[in-house]
Amino acid sequence: MKQHLLEKASLKLLPFVFITLIGFSCSESRDSSLLVVYEKNHALAASINQIMSDATTQGLKTDTVSLTSDRRGDNLWKNKGVLLLANTNHLTPQWQTDIERYVQTGGALLALRDTVNQYQWPWLFAAEEAGTQNYDGGRVTFFATATDLTGETISSSLAENAINKDNAKSLAAPDVSRFTKIILDAEVNEPMELDILPDGKLLFIEREGNLKMFDPESNETKILHTFKVNTEGNYEDGMLGLAVDPNYDQNNWIYIYYSPLGGASRQNLSRFTLLADSLIVGSEKIVLEVGVQRETCCHSGGGVVFGPNGHLYLSTGDNTNSKESSGYSPLDERPGRGPFDSQKGSSNTHDLRGKILRIKPTAEGSYTIPDGNLFPKDGSQGRPEIYVMGCRNPFRFTVDMKTGYVYWGDVGPDSGRDSEKGPQSYDEWNQARTPGFYGWPYFEANNIAFPMVDFATDEIGPKQDPAHPINESPNNTGSRELPPARPAMIWYPYGQSDIWPMLGTGSRSAMSGPMYYKPANASKAGFPEYYNGKLFIYEWARSWIKVVSFDEDWNPTQIESFLPDETFVKPIDMEFDKNGVMYLLEYGSNYFANNVDARLVRIEYTEGNRAPVPEVATDKTRGAVPLTVNFSAQGSFDYDKDDALIFSWTTKDGKKYEGRDVSITFDQPGEQEVELTVTDSRGESASAFVKVIAGNEPSNIVFDYSGNQSFYFGKETNNYKVIVTDKEDGSTEDGSITEEAISVNFSYLEGGYDLANLGEDFFKNPAINVKGKNMIANSDCLSCHSVDQKSIGPTYIEIAKRYADDPSSRDMLAGKIIEGGNGNWGHSLMAAHPQLTLDETRVMVDYILSLVKESPTTSLPLKGSITLDKQGTENQGAYVVGIRYTDKGNGTISAIESSKMIMIKAPVLEAENYDFFNDVQQQRPNGGDFAFLSNINDGSYIGYKSIDLKGISKISVTMMAVKGGTIKVVSGSPTGKVIGTVDVPAFEGSWRDRQWANADISIDEVGQIANLYFVVSHPDKETNLMSLDKISFFK
Repeated sequence: MKQHLLEKASLKLLPFVFITLIGFSCSESRDSSLLVVYEKNHALAASINQIMSDATTQGLKTDTVSLTSDRRGDNLWKNKGVLLLANTNHLTPQWQTDIERYVQTGGALLALRDTVNQYQWPWLFAAEEAGTQNYDGGRVTFFATATDLTGETISSSLAENAINKDNAKSLAAPDVSRFTKIILDAEVNEPMELDILPDGKLLFIEREGNLKMFDPESNETKILHTFKVNTEGNYEDGMLGLAVDPNYDQNNWIYIYYSPLGGASRQNLSRFTLLADSLIVGSEKIVLEVGVQRETCCHSGGGVVFGPNGHLYLSTGDNTNSKESSGYSPLDERPGRGPFDSQKGSSNTHDLRGKILRIKPTAEGSYTIPDGNLFPKDGSQGRPEIYVMGCRNPFRFTVDMKTGYVYWGDVGPDSGRDSEKGPQSYDEWNQARTPGFYGWPYFEANNIAFPMVDFATDEIGPKQDPAHPINESPNNTGSRELPPARPAMIWYPYGQSDIWPMLGTGSRSAMSGPMYYKPANASKAGFPEYYNGKLFIYEWARSWIKVVSFDEDWNPTQIESFLPDETFVKPIDMEFDKNGVMYLLEYGSNYFANNVDARLVRIEYTEGNRAPVPEVATDKTRGAVPLTVNFSAQGSFDYDKDDALIFSWTTKDGKKYEGRDVSITFDQPGEQEVELTVTDSRGESASAFVKVIAGNEPSNIVFDYSGNQSFYFGKETNNYKVIVTDKEDGSTEDGSITEEAISVNFSYLEGGYDLANLGEDFFKNPAINVKGKNMIANSDCLSCHSVDQKSIGPTYIEIAKRYADDPSSRDMLAGKIIEGGNGNWGHSLMAAHPQLTLDETRVMVDYILSLVKESPTTSLPLKGSITLDKQGTENQGAYVVGIRYTDKGNGTISAIESSKMIMIKAPVLEAENYDFFNDVQQQRPNGGDFAFLSNINDGSYIGYKSIDLKGISKISVTMMAVKGGTIKVVSGSPTGKVIGTVDVPAFEGSWRDRQWANADISIDEVGQIANLYFVVSHPDKETNLMSLDKISFFK
């Protein structure tokens, strides 16, 4: 595959689980088999064994597969039944379409009743609505509980033997492993919109003024021109929109919508000539001006799109500040408050703001009005350019080139709850089959009305009638009576939508991408036919891409995720080229910032053979010379399972090595780059790189401790000593490394913490609330805030400095995160987060406020004692010792920072929190906090890293016996030294009477900290031996 990465990691393949989709080569009859498709942690998963036992009594062979495992594709057809023990809304499009095709061949599906969402899986929803077992060529049976699944019920629901494979009409969703995301340019600054020239070169704009061109032949980006743009007042202004003329091959015209610096406040839609990769600046023709206010922000819109018949569409925002209307509709009619009244634009028939305009550009650089816009061409009832009105900020939109329908995302207001001032806020995706008024600022979502608030008295007035809206604002320069308001096609709040739960939760910025039709001349990399007639939508704030399907009347029927395991950092524009390949701009993490994760990317689809995925592992990457490094490509793989792989290694000086695992010695100090190339049996190859630095050995840190380094047992005081040795610098033992050069932190952390998540922040400040930090990282908060870098909201450091000394601020800020509303930081308005609880937001606030708190500890001496006395009676907290030393480097070789962390916690390990495992299933009944491991078989094991058994005499395993077996405690590896054993007898009685019990194991002394494994066996190699809950350690 041609490689287009500008970075050294020259090919990035999406890290998705391998899925097989095999064209079924079958006999004409099915096997007497039942396939159970289960979801881990689903309440019904605990019943698998009983259900399979009942099915066996009916003469059925049984098999199980997890939703996260390989899809079975058309190999499902061989089964007489497929049983879903899963939330049907959690099935991927791949599983959905495979099951649909299976049933269409005459197969039989058993699924849980009353769980499927209409837009998550419309086929299954329609099957349930049909109310009959015979459906779409096969059988679909719904059940309510596990007790309904008796052997007789299953047997009576099975398929006939015949496989009617020609009846499989649903298109199989493509494997996600067939898509490749390729970074074309990672040096972009606030990218906005892109378009593609006929020769394949890409044009894109950056908000602060740059027009750029990417050349796929040279893999280079160059600046064609830097416009002088206005970004003051309305800070959303700048370079806004870009489109290539559909007749570019003949006229070389491009169109740019931007905010010119100087003169009257306006946005210009201008036409330019582009010749020989050069913008002819003097060729500018101002096609259209949109007058705006720049006293304050917001909502510039700015998308430019060509539709059928050469018509140019332009989206404009309502140019209204919504920050002073409590997150509801800005209807401020007070004198001088025009910038805070959206009625001046969106609902003003004679104003171009808050609209989607449609014009026909002319050769002279002007335009004409096409037939069929919202108002007559004479302008008597409204501006004739208007096609859609009643928009808030239709930032990104598209026009279906076959139907002419317009689709756009409209970014809604900011309130997180319903109140007398109006409904909670919603973002929308809209569809305009004909011109119309889409409600803003009087309505949102499915025409939910805002009351007409008197901002002078705060009096709540009546709501408008969507059938007869009127605009009586003193800021209105157009008609009083407006067209009827149309509801949105899709709408969703901050919290989870009842109708479209797959849209998620959090901040919102709805945007519409293109409608895809597979080109007749699609390349091998073009998207497949599965996406024909589907609309790509994306969420800037939530950083995802999804796909909307439609019925024959163009009503939405399904919303599915597109590459859900890939990272898209605030997608802001996307286009397909003439070959069916997607190009995408990612804005990056923070508002109004030159983000390091902003980029231009291409996403390709691979039909047929796929390139391998190279993975490099080493036993070390730094050390003194001579430095011998063991390299392994064991983690490399190929999505095409039958491909044999060839491994080749190349060093910076051109030496080559062959084989999956190689050992290379570096005799000279310096930085070396080693390339792994993996080639499959059909000649496709991909490379990965790793850097090795020879000439400086990492330091060795030893924590000599009189107590147990894994667990505490009540209140205790223990002695310690820190020893640091470094090959180049010396040792603390002889004084060549001084105590002042070493940091030793000791801290108590309340609650449960994962040692791996503490990271660098702990060394900088042990007072950091790590749990809150992780919660913020997994939320949308970083869309508007950063720790110390400017974004649309204040930095966390600024917030902490203002509020850290105010005891009442914790609950105030926690409530603010949930409620949102007007901010205390200038123009910024806080987005609401109603999906969070007050307890959760308090923890997030604790992290923010901890950023400026002084550490409760100072660096400890290298030798002394520590006291463990803060854990209380519930033993929920953990003590952490952090040790860090940065060596002096070695000549031109850079210094190495070495660190060691020791976490001492309560002497209990939850079984499901294993570090290593084999053949176990995790259960979380009803999605609650209680979790355990089930379906433990002969050969199953779980393991934990670096467990100290100093002083431990007994281990107690909380388990629930089924067939019983032997639990062995093994040190080092699953086949290492056995240090304890217990036999668990089989349970005699009904499975409903099983109880948790403790199996106590006396253990032998272990001389060093090592990985600890619990290995289960059975003399008859039986399955379903027991369940495991937790493991307790005793002195």
